[in-house]
Amino acid sequence: MNAPKPFAVSSAIAALIVTDAVTLHEALQRLDETAGGPLMLVDGGGRLQRMVTDGDLRRLLLDGHQQTAELAVLPAMTPVTAGMTASIAELGALFESAQVTAIPRIDDAGVPRVLERRGHAGPV
Repeated sequence: MNAPKPFAVSSAIAALIVTDAVTLHEALQRLDETAGGPLMLVDGGGRLQRMVTDGDLRRLLLDGHQQTAELAVLPAMTPVTAGMTASIAELGALFESAQVTAIPRIDDAGVPRVLERRGHAGPV
């Protein structure tokens, strides 16, 4: 479950970052341990590929995937993101239009740096 991360992220969000080699079981454990909302699936360079929710994992299990299946079985999905300089107003509009509970702020390379959560006092 502790996949190597060749990119630097803050310790606050490191536990929420996974790669497609993580198993469904490991992802469920991570969600349970962090209780921090969705996980962020990144590629080998740390670039955000998609968000992973408990609902995504539950649907995979209901579709017959085993807990040993890797997250690579998830369908591609473009995540809702914000840039590092997005204002609070811009974030609010994104939360409203996308109807999501968490929005990663990504840097120019697409690496998540902060996770903004709706209804929380500040970023993770």
